[in-house]
Amino acid sequence: IGWKEDFRLSFMYPVYTQAMAKKYLNDNIGMFDNSVYVIGHSKGGNLAISASMEVKDSIFKRIKRIVNFDGPGLLDKEFHSDKFKKIKSKLINYLPENSVVGILMNNIDYNVVKADGIGFTCHNLANWYTYGTFFEKGELSKTSEKLHENNLISIKQVNPKEIEKVIETFYAVVENNDIHKFSDIRKMNMKDILKTINDLTDVSSETKKYFIESMKTFMMPRKKK
Repeated sequence: IGWKEDFRLSFMYPVYTQAMAKKYLNDNIGMFDNSVYVIGHSKGGNLAISASMEVKDSIFKRIKRIVNFDGPGLLDKEFHSDKFKKIKSKLINYLPENSVVGILMNNIDYNVVKADGIGFTCHNLANWYTYGTFFEKGELSKTSEKLHENNLISIKQVNPKEIEKVIETFYAVVENNDIHKFSDIRKMNMKDILKTINDLTDVSSETKKYFIESMKTFMMPRKKK
């Protein structure tokens, strides 16, 4: 269900956990908490951003830093909103060199960290290089740059209702195959999954392509380039 909501980030705001993250900050930052740091990794990084955008002004004033470790960005509307402009001076984004998560959607001022591995291996913070209390500076790979560019173009082309239908269809197949972990999807017959998606007559080819390419990104190892 977590991955199902992750895909919803590409067409919906707020998703359930974004709303809950906002509630968490509002409920748990007390009147004497004067130096607040909102930090998250992966989807948690996205939640740190969205919750800080939406939190009450009395709490936002006390936030010193918002730190996003390889978490995806925002949809166009939210990215260009006054709420996002408000947090920009407090936001720090970190990406590993071969990021496949944090480069998704819209964000600003990426700090690239030297990291081992490719794909989800380098997404693991344990594989990031540090020197004392600092990250070692890296260079974003050409593959990650291209993925970022393609993702921004694709999101503008897909129809939100269509991508929702594709995701619901995909997860129906997953549930029918008694799959409970995203890593186990690799055990399924991908040709059958792709055929199910391609057989949807009321979904455009652009939306189908966006979803299929997204799945390939997450499921297949990526070479460093």
